[in-house]
Amino acid sequence: MEERWLRLSLGRPCPTSELGSPVRKPLVPHAISLETPHFTLRTLEPSDATDAWGTWLSDPDTLRNLNVAASRLDAAMMRAYIEQADRVHRHVLGIFRKDDRALIGVRTVYVDPVRRSFLDNVIIGEPDARGKGALVETSAVMNPYFFEVLDLDLAEATVVASNEGMVRFVEGRMWVRTRTSMKPAASGAGQVTIYHYCLPRPVWRKREGRDTPAA
Repeated sequence: MEERWLRLSLGRPCPTSELGSPVRKPLVPHAISLETPHFTLRTLEPSDATDAWGTWLSDPDTLRNLNVAASRLDAAMMRAYIEQADRVHRHVLGIFRKDDRALIGVRTVYVDPVRRSFLDNVIIGEPDARGKGALVETSAVMNPYFFEVLDLDLAEATVVASNEGMVRFVEGRMWVRTRTSMKPAASGAGQVTIYHYCLPRPVWRKREGRDTPAA
């Protein structure tokens, strides 16, 4: 199954002299489960796949913000996507609303153990869940996990430039724009601009008031 429905594009390395050394802690397959006041962020299981996911790619805002063509994905395709995650180099995490246990979004995280980096791709698929804290709350627990628990040094992301809300969110939280690239528009009309970002762990620690490493 193509991954583009959950991805903006692959980021490029963030310039820093500290990358490239072996990971300090061994990475082993594991499930993740993190709690926020209103959401649960956890590893998706094949049983979590439903046809409801397929409707996410019929929403015009989603198509524009992710630069993907309209399509419908069924439960079998979703199940296959989840099963591809090895839970070491790739984690498929569901965002569940606590009040009704509904799956409202997905974060797929790619880990590079050599560069000690992780690339985060996120979609809030349910329109009525957007702008209600899912991105902010799950970021607040996900970043400490990947930086401190997994002992990684760098977060990376890319954003379609026309997704102004996401651009404001990323740039307002000290992410560094490293470069700009162009990509053919999924609609077939011209090209779209892609912004590439990175967030080094020291910058994240400063932002969060964590000036000393975790014990």
